Amino acid sequence: MKKILPITAGLVSLATLAWMQVNQAALPPLASLMPAGPLIYLEAKDFHSLLNEWNQSGVKRTWLAGANYKVFANSNLVQKLDGLYREYGKVAGFLPGLPGTLEIAGRESALGLYDLREQQFVYITRVDESQLTKSQLWSMREKFTARETSGISFWLRRDDTSNRTVAFAFTGGWLVLATRDDLMAGALALIARRPGASLADEPWFTGAVAQAGSAGELRMALNMQALVSDVHFRSYWIQRNVSELRPFSAGLADLNRTPAEIAEDRLFLRAPEQVATLPPESALDAAAALRALAPPDAALVKCWAAPAADAVESLIEDKLLNPETRPLNPWEYAPEAASTDAAAGSEQDLETRIDEPALPDTGGKLNPGALRALIARAAPDALVQIQTSAAAGRFIRTPTVLVLSAPAPWDAAPLRDVLTAAVETLWSTAGLGVTFQPTTLGHHAAEQLSGLAPLLFAVEGRQLFLANDATLLQAALNRIGTAPLPRGPAYAAEFRHTRERADYLRIMQALDFSGRPQMFFFNPQGNAAPHFFSENLNSLSAAFSFVNTISVTRSETPLVEKQRVVYR
Repeated sequence: MKKILPITAGLVSLATLAWMQVNQAALPPLASLMPAGPLIYLEAKDFHSLLNEWNQSGVKRTWLAGANYKVFANSNLVQKLDGLYREYGKVAGFLPGLPGTLEIAGRESALGLYDLREQQFVYITRVDESQLTKSQLWSMREKFTARETSGISFWLRRDDTSNRTVAFAFTGGWLVLATRDDLMAGALALIARRPGASLADEPWFTGAVAQAGSAGELRMALNMQALVSDVHFRSYWIQRNVSELRPFSAGLADLNRTPAEIAEDRLFLRAPEQVATLPPESALDAAAALRALAPPDAALVKCWAAPAADAVESLIEDKLLNPETRPLNPWEYAPEAASTDAAAGSEQDLETRIDEPALPDTGGKLNPGALRALIARAAPDALVQIQTSAAAGRFIRTPTVLVLSAPAPWDAAPLRDVLTAAVETLWSTAGLGVTFQPTTLGHHAAEQLSGLAPLLFAVEGRQLFLANDATLLQAALNRIGTAPLPRGPAYAAEFRHTRERADYLRIMQALDFSGRPQMFFFNPQGNAAPHFFSENLNSLSAAFSFVNTISVTRSETPLVEKQRVVYR
Protein backbone atom coordinates (compact mmCIF):
# COMPACT_ATOMS: atom_id res chain seq x y z
CA MET A 1 0.00 0.00 0.00
CA LYS A 2 2.82 2.38 0.85
CA LYS A 3 4.32 1.72 -2.58
CA ILE A 4 0.99 2.21 -4.37
CA LEU A 5 0.35 5.68 -2.91
CA PRO A 6 3.56 7.32 -4.29
CA ILE A 7 2.95 5.66 -7.65
CA THR A 8 -0.65 6.88 -7.71
CA ALA A 9 0.45 10.40 -6.71
CA GLY A 10 3.07 10.37 -9.44
CA LEU A 11 0.55 9.26 -12.06
CA VAL A 12 -1.88 11.99 -10.98
CA SER A 13 0.89 14.60 -11.18
CA LEU A 14 1.91 13.43 -14.65
CA ALA A 15 -1.70 13.45 -15.79
CA THR A 16 -2.18 16.97 -14.44
CA LEU A 17 0.98 18.16 -16.19
CA ALA A 18 -0.09 16.52 -19.44
CA TRP A 19 -3.52 18.15 -19.20
CA MET A 20 -1.95 21.56 -18.61
CA GLN A 21 0.32 21.15 -21.65
CA VAL A 22 -2.57 20.05 -23.86
CA ASN A 23 -4.70 22.91 -22.57
CA GLN A 24 -1.85 25.36 -23.20
CA ALA A 25 -1.32 24.03 -26.71
CA ALA A 26 -5.07 24.30 -27.39
CA LEU A 27 -5.09 28.06 -26.84
CA PRO A 28 -5.96 29.78 -30.11
CA PRO A 29 -3.50 32.25 -31.63
CA LEU A 30 -4.16 35.70 -30.20
CA ALA A 31 -4.37 37.21 -33.69
CA SER A 32 -7.34 34.93 -34.40
CA LEU A 33 -9.21 36.53 -31.48
CA MET A 34 -8.43 40.12 -32.52
CA PRO A 35 -11.08 41.79 -34.73
CA ALA A 36 -9.86 42.78 -38.18
CA GLY A 37 -8.68 46.31 -38.90
CA PRO A 38 -6.01 47.34 -36.36
CA LEU A 39 -3.33 49.76 -37.51
CA ILE A 40 -0.89 48.51 -34.87
CA TYR A 41 -0.92 45.14 -33.14
CA LEU A 42 1.12 44.18 -30.06
CA GLU A 43 1.48 40.65 -28.70
CA ALA A 44 3.33 39.49 -25.57
CA LYS A 45 4.04 35.97 -24.35
CA ASP A 46 3.92 37.12 -20.71
CA PHE A 47 2.75 40.71 -20.48
CA HIS A 48 2.49 40.73 -16.68
CA SER A 49 6.12 39.69 -16.24
CA LEU A 50 7.36 42.27 -18.76
CA LEU A 51 5.35 45.09 -17.19
CA ASN A 52 6.34 44.13 -13.65
CA GLU A 53 10.00 43.91 -14.62
CA TRP A 54 9.84 47.39 -16.16
CA ASN A 55 8.08 48.78 -13.09
CA GLN A 56 10.88 47.57 -10.80
CA SER A 57 13.82 48.36 -13.09
CA GLY A 58 16.54 50.91 -12.52
CA VAL A 59 16.21 51.96 -16.16
CA LYS A 60 12.69 53.21 -15.46
CA ARG A 61 13.81 55.17 -12.37
CA THR A 62 16.72 56.76 -14.24
CA TRP A 63 14.59 57.72 -17.23
CA LEU A 64 11.76 59.22 -15.16
CA ALA A 65 14.29 61.39 -13.31
CA GLY A 66 15.99 62.61 -16.49
CA ALA A 67 15.56 65.54 -18.84
CA ASN A 68 14.46 63.31 -21.71
CA TYR A 69 11.35 62.29 -19.77
CA LYS A 70 10.68 65.91 -18.80
CA VAL A 71 10.60 66.94 -22.44
CA PHE A 72 8.61 63.85 -23.43
CA ALA A 73 6.03 64.40 -20.69
CA ASN A 74 5.51 68.00 -21.81
CA SER A 75 5.26 67.21 -25.50
CA ASN A 76 2.10 67.95 -27.44
CA LEU A 77 1.58 64.26 -28.18
CA VAL A 78 1.73 63.18 -24.54
CA GLN A 79 -0.52 66.04 -23.46
CA LYS A 80 -3.17 64.90 -25.95
CA LEU A 81 -2.80 61.27 -24.91
CA ASP A 82 -3.12 62.26 -21.26
CA GLY A 83 -6.37 64.06 -22.08
CA LEU A 84 -7.74 60.93 -23.73
CA TYR A 85 -6.54 58.81 -20.80
CA ARG A 86 -8.46 61.00 -18.37
CA GLU A 87 -11.60 60.91 -20.51
CA TYR A 88 -11.55 57.12 -20.61
CA GLY A 89 -10.72 57.03 -16.89
CA LYS A 90 -13.76 59.18 -16.16
CA VAL A 91 -15.97 56.72 -18.02
CA ALA A 92 -14.40 53.72 -16.27
CA GLY A 93 -14.71 55.41 -12.88
CA PHE A 94 -10.99 55.31 -12.06
CA LEU A 95 -7.56 56.07 -13.49
CA PRO A 96 -5.71 52.74 -13.48
CA GLY A 97 -2.11 53.96 -13.68
CA LEU A 98 0.62 51.36 -13.75
CA PRO A 99 -0.56 49.52 -10.59
CA GLY A 100 -4.06 49.18 -12.02
CA THR A 101 -2.67 47.98 -15.33
CA LEU A 102 -0.61 45.32 -13.56
CA GLU A 103 -3.83 44.08 -11.92
CA ILE A 104 -5.32 43.23 -15.32
CA ALA A 105 -2.08 42.21 -17.06
CA GLY A 106 -2.05 38.49 -17.70
CA ARG A 107 0.26 36.09 -19.48
CA GLU A 108 -0.48 35.76 -23.21
CA SER A 109 -1.73 39.22 -24.16
CA ALA A 110 -2.50 41.27 -27.26
CA LEU A 111 -3.45 44.87 -28.02
CA GLY A 112 -4.95 46.11 -31.29
CA LEU A 113 -5.00 49.87 -31.94
CA TYR A 114 -7.71 50.83 -34.42
CA ASP A 115 -7.77 54.64 -34.34
CA LEU A 116 -4.76 56.82 -33.57
CA ARG A 117 -6.65 60.02 -32.87
CA GLU A 118 -9.27 58.52 -30.56
CA GLN A 119 -7.00 55.73 -29.24
CA GLN A 120 -9.66 53.09 -29.83
CA PHE A 121 -8.34 49.64 -28.99
CA VAL A 122 -9.03 46.05 -28.02
CA TYR A 123 -6.98 44.43 -25.25
CA ILE A 124 -7.08 40.65 -24.73
CA THR A 125 -5.16 38.88 -21.98
CA ARG A 126 -5.06 35.44 -20.39
CA VAL A 127 -5.56 36.08 -16.69
CA ASP A 128 -6.53 34.02 -13.65
CA GLU A 129 -9.95 34.77 -12.21
CA SER A 130 -8.46 35.05 -8.74
CA GLN A 131 -6.21 37.87 -9.96
CA LEU A 132 -8.96 39.67 -11.85
CA THR A 133 -11.45 39.68 -8.98
CA LYS A 134 -8.98 41.69 -6.88
CA SER A 135 -8.64 44.43 -9.51
CA GLN A 136 -10.20 47.89 -9.53
CA LEU A 137 -11.83 47.15 -12.87
CA TRP A 138 -13.73 44.16 -11.51
CA SER A 139 -14.86 46.05 -8.41
CA MET A 140 -16.39 48.78 -10.63
CA ARG A 141 -18.52 46.42 -12.75
CA GLU A 142 -21.72 47.25 -10.85
CA LYS A 143 -21.53 50.78 -12.24
CA PHE A 144 -21.52 49.36 -15.79
CA THR A 145 -24.47 48.17 -17.84
CA ALA A 146 -24.63 44.41 -18.36
CA ARG A 147 -24.90 43.31 -21.98
CA GLU A 148 -24.62 40.05 -23.85
CA THR A 149 -23.33 39.09 -27.30
CA SER A 150 -22.47 35.72 -28.84
CA GLY A 151 -23.78 34.14 -25.65
CA ILE A 152 -21.16 35.95 -23.51
CA SER A 153 -21.94 38.61 -20.90
CA PHE A 154 -19.96 41.84 -20.82
CA TRP A 155 -20.12 45.18 -19.06
CA LEU A 156 -20.31 48.51 -20.86
CA ARG A 157 -20.32 52.16 -19.86
CA ARG A 158 -20.60 55.16 -22.16
CA ASP A 159 -20.28 58.91 -21.66
CA ASP A 160 -22.34 60.79 -24.23
CA THR A 161 -20.59 64.09 -23.56
CA SER A 162 -17.10 62.88 -24.48
CA ASN A 163 -18.44 60.07 -26.69
CA ARG A 164 -16.16 57.60 -24.90
CA THR A 165 -16.95 53.95 -24.27
CA VAL A 166 -15.34 51.41 -21.96
CA ALA A 167 -16.40 47.76 -22.14
CA PHE A 168 -14.94 44.61 -20.62
CA ALA A 169 -15.73 40.92 -20.41
CA PHE A 170 -14.24 37.82 -18.84
CA THR A 171 -14.84 34.44 -20.40
CA GLY A 172 -12.94 31.18 -20.55
CA GLY A 173 -9.91 32.73 -18.85
CA TRP A 174 -9.77 35.64 -21.32
CA LEU A 175 -10.18 39.25 -20.18
CA VAL A 176 -11.29 41.51 -23.02
CA LEU A 177 -11.21 45.31 -22.73
CA ALA A 178 -12.42 47.55 -25.56
CA THR A 179 -13.25 51.19 -26.22
CA ARG A 180 -15.99 50.51 -28.80
CA ASP A 181 -18.97 48.24 -28.40
CA ASP A 182 -18.62 46.89 -31.96
CA LEU A 183 -15.00 45.94 -31.25
CA MET A 184 -16.08 44.18 -28.07
CA ALA A 185 -18.79 42.31 -29.97
CA GLY A 186 -16.30 41.29 -32.64
CA ALA A 187 -13.75 40.01 -30.14
CA LEU A 188 -16.30 38.01 -28.16
CA ALA A 189 -17.70 36.49 -31.35
CA LEU A 190 -14.22 35.29 -32.27
CA ILE A 191 -13.64 33.89 -28.77
CA ALA A 192 -16.97 32.05 -29.04
CA ARG A 193 -15.82 30.67 -32.42
CA ARG A 194 -18.61 32.49 -34.22
CA PRO A 195 -18.08 33.65 -37.84
CA GLY A 196 -16.20 36.95 -38.01
CA ALA A 197 -13.25 38.72 -39.58
CA SER A 198 -10.07 38.54 -37.52
CA LEU A 199 -6.60 40.00 -37.81
CA ALA A 200 -5.30 36.51 -38.60
CA ASP A 201 -7.27 36.64 -41.89
CA GLU A 202 -5.83 39.94 -43.14
CA PRO A 203 -3.33 39.57 -46.04
CA TRP A 204 -0.88 42.16 -44.75
CA PHE A 205 -0.60 40.35 -41.41
CA THR A 206 -0.46 36.79 -42.74
CA GLY A 207 2.12 37.80 -45.35
CA ALA A 208 4.41 39.34 -42.73
CA VAL A 209 4.04 36.44 -40.28
CA ALA A 210 4.82 33.94 -43.04
CA GLN A 211 8.16 35.68 -43.70
CA ALA A 212 9.10 36.05 -40.02
CA GLY A 213 10.43 33.49 -37.61
CA SER A 214 8.82 32.52 -34.33
CA ALA A 215 7.36 35.34 -32.27
CA GLY A 216 9.58 36.99 -29.68
CA GLU A 217 8.81 37.96 -26.12
CA LEU A 218 7.12 40.99 -27.59
CA ARG A 219 5.86 41.28 -31.17
CA MET A 220 4.60 44.38 -32.96
CA ALA A 221 2.85 44.28 -36.34
CA LEU A 222 2.22 47.38 -38.45
CA ASN A 223 -0.32 47.87 -41.22
CA MET A 224 1.97 50.19 -43.15
CA GLN A 225 -0.43 51.23 -45.91
CA ALA A 226 -3.10 52.20 -43.37
CA LEU A 227 -0.57 54.00 -41.17
CA VAL A 228 1.01 56.14 -43.88
CA SER A 229 -2.49 57.12 -45.01
CA ASP A 230 -3.35 58.36 -41.52
CA VAL A 231 -2.74 62.08 -41.08
CA HIS A 232 -2.09 61.68 -37.35
CA PHE A 233 0.65 59.12 -37.97
CA ARG A 234 2.29 61.42 -40.52
CA SER A 235 2.09 64.35 -38.09
CA TYR A 236 3.62 62.59 -35.09
CA TRP A 237 5.98 60.08 -36.70
CA ILE A 238 9.29 61.31 -35.28
CA GLN A 239 11.46 59.81 -38.03
CA ARG A 240 9.86 62.05 -40.68
CA ASN A 241 10.46 59.41 -43.37
CA VAL A 242 6.92 58.49 -44.40
CA SER A 243 7.95 58.51 -48.06
CA GLU A 244 10.43 55.72 -47.31
CA LEU A 245 7.65 53.66 -45.71
CA ARG A 246 5.18 53.89 -48.58
CA PRO A 247 6.62 50.95 -50.60
CA PHE A 248 5.88 48.57 -47.71
CA SER A 249 2.57 46.87 -47.01
CA ALA A 250 3.43 45.54 -43.55
CA GLY A 251 6.01 45.69 -40.79
CA LEU A 252 6.82 43.21 -38.05
CA ALA A 253 9.23 43.48 -35.11
CA ASP A 254 10.14 40.79 -32.57
CA LEU A 255 12.01 41.51 -29.34
CA ASN A 256 14.04 38.80 -27.60
CA ARG A 257 16.36 39.00 -24.59
CA THR A 258 19.19 36.94 -23.21
CA PRO A 259 21.49 37.74 -20.26
CA ALA A 260 24.03 39.11 -22.76
CA GLU A 261 21.90 41.05 -25.25
CA ILE A 262 18.58 42.48 -26.35
CA ALA A 263 17.80 41.74 -29.99
CA GLU A 264 15.10 43.30 -32.15
CA ASP A 265 14.35 41.58 -35.45
CA ARG A 266 12.41 43.74 -37.89
CA LEU A 267 10.76 42.71 -41.12
CA PHE A 268 9.22 44.95 -43.76
CA LEU A 269 7.10 43.39 -46.49
CA ARG A 270 7.02 45.27 -49.79
CA ALA A 271 3.90 45.68 -51.88
CA PRO A 272 4.01 43.38 -54.95
CA GLU A 273 4.57 46.33 -57.30
CA GLN A 274 7.44 47.71 -55.16
CA VAL A 275 10.13 45.12 -55.91
CA ALA A 276 13.53 46.26 -54.65
CA THR A 277 16.73 46.32 -56.69
CA LEU A 278 19.24 44.23 -54.79
CA PRO A 279 23.00 44.80 -54.54
CA PRO A 280 24.96 42.30 -56.65
CA GLU A 281 26.83 39.55 -54.83
CA SER A 282 30.12 41.20 -55.75
CA ALA A 283 29.03 44.31 -53.82
CA LEU A 284 28.09 42.22 -50.78
CA ASP A 285 31.52 40.56 -50.92
CA ALA A 286 33.20 43.97 -51.17
CA ALA A 287 31.22 45.25 -48.18
CA ALA A 288 32.22 42.19 -46.12
CA ALA A 289 35.88 42.87 -46.94
CA LEU A 290 35.61 46.57 -46.00
CA ARG A 291 33.95 45.83 -42.66
CA ALA A 292 37.02 43.78 -41.70
CA LEU A 293 39.19 46.91 -42.08
CA ALA A 294 37.67 48.60 -39.02
CA PRO A 295 40.00 48.53 -35.99
CA PRO A 296 38.50 46.76 -32.96
CA ASP A 297 38.47 50.00 -30.96
CA ALA A 298 36.67 52.10 -33.59
CA ALA A 299 33.78 54.03 -32.04
CA LEU A 300 31.48 53.95 -35.06
CA VAL A 301 31.52 51.73 -38.14
CA LYS A 302 28.97 51.97 -40.95
CA CYS A 303 29.13 50.00 -44.19
CA TRP A 304 27.02 50.10 -47.36
CA ALA A 305 26.93 47.71 -50.31
CA ALA A 306 26.36 49.34 -53.73
CA PRO A 307 26.05 52.93 -52.39
CA ALA A 308 24.71 55.67 -54.66
CA ALA A 309 27.40 57.94 -56.09
CA ASP A 310 25.69 61.07 -54.73
CA ALA A 311 25.56 59.55 -51.23
CA VAL A 312 29.29 58.71 -51.40
CA GLU A 313 30.23 62.24 -52.46
CA SER A 314 27.96 63.75 -49.82
CA LEU A 315 29.58 61.65 -47.07
CA ILE A 316 33.08 62.67 -48.21
CA GLU A 317 32.03 66.30 -48.13
CA ASP A 318 30.31 66.13 -44.73
CA LYS A 319 32.98 64.09 -42.95
CA LEU A 320 36.26 65.21 -44.53
CA LEU A 321 36.13 68.19 -46.88
CA ASN A 322 33.58 70.53 -45.37
CA PRO A 323 32.29 69.30 -42.00
CA GLU A 324 30.03 71.82 -40.35
CA THR A 325 27.01 72.05 -38.08
CA ARG A 326 23.81 73.16 -39.73
CA PRO A 327 21.32 75.22 -37.72
CA LEU A 328 17.93 73.65 -37.12
CA ASN A 329 14.83 75.43 -38.32
CA PRO A 330 13.36 77.53 -35.50
CA TRP A 331 10.23 75.42 -35.15
CA GLU A 332 9.03 77.43 -32.15
CA TYR A 333 8.32 80.43 -34.40
CA ALA A 334 6.09 80.97 -37.39
CA PRO A 335 7.79 82.54 -40.46
CA GLU A 336 8.16 86.29 -40.18
CA ALA A 337 5.95 88.39 -42.42
CA ALA A 338 7.65 90.81 -44.75
CA SER A 339 7.25 94.43 -43.71
CA THR A 340 5.47 96.68 -46.21
CA ASP A 341 6.90 99.81 -44.55
CA ALA A 342 10.55 99.09 -45.35
CA ALA A 343 12.18 101.40 -47.88
CA ALA A 344 12.87 99.80 -51.25
CA GLY A 345 16.24 101.53 -51.51
CA SER A 346 18.10 104.80 -51.05
CA GLU A 347 19.68 107.50 -53.18
CA GLN A 348 23.06 105.77 -52.90
CA ASP A 349 21.69 102.90 -54.97
CA LEU A 350 21.58 105.26 -57.95
CA GLU A 351 25.37 104.95 -58.17
CA THR A 352 25.20 101.16 -58.53
CA ARG A 353 25.78 100.10 -62.11
CA ILE A 354 23.41 97.55 -63.51
CA ASP A 355 24.98 97.26 -66.98
CA GLU A 356 28.04 95.36 -65.70
CA PRO A 357 28.02 91.85 -64.18
CA ALA A 358 29.03 91.52 -60.52
CA LEU A 359 32.46 90.11 -59.80
CA PRO A 360 32.36 86.35 -59.23
CA ASP A 361 32.69 85.07 -55.69
CA THR A 362 35.52 82.55 -55.85
CA GLY A 363 36.39 82.15 -52.19
CA GLY A 364 35.17 80.06 -49.31
CA LYS A 365 33.28 77.50 -51.35
CA LEU A 366 33.66 73.81 -51.96
CA ASN A 367 33.75 72.78 -55.62
CA PRO A 368 32.80 69.08 -55.61
CA GLY A 369 31.79 68.79 -59.26
CA ALA A 370 34.93 67.03 -60.48
CA LEU A 371 34.99 64.73 -57.44
CA ARG A 372 31.35 63.81 -57.99
CA ALA A 373 32.04 62.96 -61.63
CA LEU A 374 35.06 60.79 -60.72
CA ILE A 375 33.02 58.84 -58.17
CA ALA A 376 30.22 58.33 -60.67
CA ARG A 377 32.69 56.92 -63.22
CA ALA A 378 34.28 54.65 -60.62
CA ALA A 379 30.84 53.31 -59.51
CA PRO A 380 31.91 52.15 -56.01
CA ASP A 381 30.46 48.79 -55.03
CA ALA A 382 30.97 49.31 -51.26
CA LEU A 383 31.74 52.05 -48.73
CA VAL A 384 32.75 51.90 -45.07
CA GLN A 385 32.89 54.77 -42.59
CA ILE A 386 35.24 54.31 -39.62
CA GLN A 387 35.07 56.96 -36.92
CA THR A 388 36.28 57.53 -33.40
CA SER A 389 36.75 60.43 -30.99
CA ALA A 390 39.93 61.97 -29.62
CA ALA A 391 40.71 64.84 -27.26
CA ALA A 392 42.26 67.96 -28.74
CA GLY A 393 42.90 70.28 -25.80
CA ARG A 394 39.50 71.40 -24.54
CA PHE A 395 37.82 70.15 -27.70
CA ILE A 396 36.92 66.73 -29.11
CA ARG A 397 37.94 65.72 -32.60
CA THR A 398 36.17 63.04 -34.61
CA PRO A 399 38.86 61.29 -36.71
CA THR A 400 37.26 59.61 -39.72
CA VAL A 401 38.36 57.18 -42.42
CA LEU A 402 36.26 56.44 -45.48
CA VAL A 403 37.16 53.43 -47.61
CA LEU A 404 35.68 53.02 -51.08
CA SER A 405 35.83 49.77 -53.00
CA ALA A 406 35.43 49.88 -56.77
CA PRO A 407 35.25 47.21 -59.50
CA ALA A 408 38.51 48.52 -61.03
CA PRO A 409 41.74 49.74 -59.35
CA TRP A 410 41.85 53.40 -58.36
CA ASP A 411 44.26 55.83 -60.03
CA ALA A 412 45.98 58.24 -57.63
CA ALA A 413 46.71 60.97 -60.22
CA PRO A 414 43.12 61.99 -61.13
CA LEU A 415 42.09 61.54 -57.53
CA ARG A 416 44.77 63.98 -56.43
CA ASP A 417 43.55 66.50 -59.01
CA VAL A 418 39.86 66.34 -58.10
CA LEU A 419 40.54 66.61 -54.36
CA THR A 420 42.75 69.65 -54.99
CA ALA A 421 40.10 71.26 -57.19
CA ALA A 422 37.41 70.63 -54.59
CA VAL A 423 39.17 72.39 -51.69
CA GLU A 424 41.46 74.95 -53.30
CA THR A 425 38.88 77.76 -53.01
CA LEU A 426 37.51 76.51 -49.70
CA TRP A 427 40.72 76.36 -47.67
CA SER A 428 43.08 78.64 -49.56
CA THR A 429 43.66 81.27 -52.22
CA ALA A 430 46.06 81.03 -55.13
CA GLY A 431 46.45 77.30 -54.46
CA LEU A 432 48.56 77.80 -51.33
CA GLY A 433 48.62 74.76 -49.04
CA VAL A 434 46.54 72.53 -51.30
CA THR A 435 49.21 70.29 -52.75
CA PHE A 436 49.56 66.65 -51.76
CA GLN A 437 52.86 65.34 -50.50
CA PRO A 438 53.86 61.66 -50.26
CA THR A 439 54.13 60.21 -46.78
CA THR A 440 54.54 56.83 -45.15
CA LEU A 441 52.24 55.30 -42.56
CA GLY A 442 53.99 52.23 -41.22
CA HIS A 443 54.55 50.05 -44.29
CA HIS A 444 51.93 51.84 -46.37
CA ALA A 445 52.35 54.73 -48.79
CA ALA A 446 49.90 57.62 -48.58
CA GLU A 447 49.57 61.26 -49.63
CA GLN A 448 48.83 64.14 -47.28
CA LEU A 449 47.68 67.69 -47.94
CA SER A 450 50.47 70.17 -47.29
CA GLY A 451 48.32 72.85 -45.65
CA LEU A 452 46.83 73.10 -42.20
CA ALA A 453 43.66 71.17 -43.02
CA PRO A 454 44.03 67.42 -42.33
CA LEU A 455 43.33 65.37 -45.45
CA LEU A 456 45.06 62.16 -46.50
CA PHE A 457 44.43 59.43 -49.04
CA ALA A 458 45.96 56.09 -49.93
CA VAL A 459 45.27 53.75 -52.83
CA GLU A 460 45.47 49.99 -52.35
CA GLY A 461 44.30 48.46 -55.62
CA ARG A 462 40.50 48.51 -55.69
CA GLN A 463 40.31 50.19 -52.29
CA LEU A 464 40.60 53.95 -51.80
CA PHE A 465 41.27 55.27 -48.29
CA LEU A 466 40.31 58.88 -47.44
CA ALA A 467 40.94 60.26 -43.95
CA ASN A 468 41.40 63.32 -41.77
CA ASP A 469 43.63 61.55 -39.22
CA ALA A 470 46.92 59.75 -39.89
CA THR A 471 46.73 57.48 -36.83
CA LEU A 472 43.29 56.11 -37.64
CA LEU A 473 44.21 55.77 -41.32
CA GLN A 474 47.29 53.73 -40.43
CA ALA A 475 45.21 51.50 -38.15
CA ALA A 476 42.83 50.79 -41.04
CA LEU A 477 45.67 50.21 -43.53
CA ASN A 478 47.31 47.76 -41.13
CA ARG A 479 44.20 45.57 -41.35
CA ILE A 480 44.56 45.01 -45.09
CA GLY A 481 44.62 41.27 -45.60
CA THR A 482 42.31 40.56 -42.67
CA ALA A 483 39.81 37.82 -43.52
CA PRO A 484 36.51 39.30 -44.74
CA LEU A 485 33.47 39.03 -42.52
CA PRO A 486 30.69 36.68 -43.69
CA ARG A 487 28.76 37.94 -46.69
CA GLY A 488 25.27 39.05 -45.85
CA PRO A 489 23.95 42.49 -44.95
CA ALA A 490 23.64 45.25 -47.50
CA TYR A 491 24.09 47.67 -44.60
CA ALA A 492 25.80 47.17 -41.26
CA ALA A 493 26.68 49.55 -38.43
CA GLU A 494 28.09 49.33 -34.91
CA PHE A 495 28.47 51.98 -32.22
CA ARG A 496 30.36 51.64 -28.93
CA HIS A 497 28.01 53.53 -26.68
CA THR A 498 29.63 53.21 -23.23
CA ARG A 499 33.12 54.04 -24.43
CA GLU A 500 32.09 57.16 -26.34
CA ARG A 501 29.60 58.67 -23.90
CA ALA A 502 32.01 61.08 -22.20
CA ASP A 503 33.51 62.46 -25.41
CA TYR A 504 30.15 62.81 -27.13
CA LEU A 505 28.78 64.65 -24.10
CA ARG A 506 31.52 67.25 -24.51
CA ILE A 507 30.63 67.59 -28.18
CA MET A 508 26.94 67.99 -27.33
CA GLN A 509 27.74 70.62 -24.69
CA ALA A 510 29.63 72.59 -27.32
CA LEU A 511 26.70 72.31 -29.73
CA ASP A 512 24.24 73.57 -27.13
CA PHE A 513 26.56 76.37 -26.02
CA SER A 514 26.73 77.68 -29.58
CA GLY A 515 22.99 77.33 -30.16
CA ARG A 516 20.11 79.70 -29.57
CA PRO A 517 18.85 80.34 -26.02
CA GLN A 518 16.32 77.80 -24.81
CA MET A 519 12.64 78.66 -24.88
CA PHE A 520 10.47 78.98 -21.75
CA PHE A 521 7.30 77.50 -23.22
CA PHE A 522 7.64 74.05 -21.63
CA ASN A 523 6.81 75.15 -18.09
CA PRO A 524 4.40 77.92 -17.11
CA GLN A 525 6.56 78.71 -14.06
CA GLY A 526 9.30 79.86 -16.43
CA ASN A 527 11.76 76.98 -16.17
CA ALA A 528 13.73 76.68 -19.38
CA ALA A 529 13.47 73.53 -21.45
CA PRO A 530 16.43 71.16 -21.14
CA HIS A 531 19.11 71.65 -23.75
CA PHE A 532 18.51 69.23 -26.59
CA PHE A 533 21.93 67.62 -26.89
CA SER A 534 23.71 67.91 -23.54
CA GLU A 535 20.64 67.36 -21.33
CA ASN A 536 17.82 65.74 -23.30
CA LEU A 537 19.80 63.23 -25.36
CA ASN A 538 22.42 62.78 -22.66
CA SER A 539 19.79 61.77 -20.10
CA LEU A 540 18.42 59.18 -22.56
CA SER A 541 21.95 57.87 -22.98
CA ALA A 542 22.31 57.70 -19.19
CA ALA A 543 19.16 55.60 -18.90
CA PHE A 544 20.75 53.08 -21.26
CA SER A 545 24.21 53.30 -19.76
CA PHE A 546 24.22 49.50 -19.38
CA VAL A 547 24.37 49.17 -23.19
CA ASN A 548 27.97 48.82 -24.32
CA THR A 549 27.50 48.40 -28.08
CA ILE A 550 24.67 48.78 -30.56
CA SER A 551 24.76 47.00 -33.92
CA VAL A 552 22.39 47.28 -36.88
CA THR A 553 22.26 45.11 -40.01
CA ARG A 554 19.95 45.19 -43.03
CA SER A 555 19.49 42.49 -45.64
CA GLU A 556 17.04 42.34 -48.53
CA THR A 557 15.22 40.10 -50.95
CA PRO A 558 13.06 41.51 -53.77
CA LEU A 559 9.97 41.77 -51.52
CA VAL A 560 11.32 41.58 -47.96
CA GLU A 561 13.68 43.83 -46.02
CA LYS A 562 15.02 42.47 -42.73
CA GLN A 563 16.74 44.51 -40.06
CA ARG A 564 18.37 43.32 -36.86
CA VAL A 565 19.24 45.65 -33.97
CA VAL A 566 21.26 44.20 -31.10
CA TYR A 567 22.03 45.91 -27.79
CA ARG A 568 24.84 44.31 -25.79
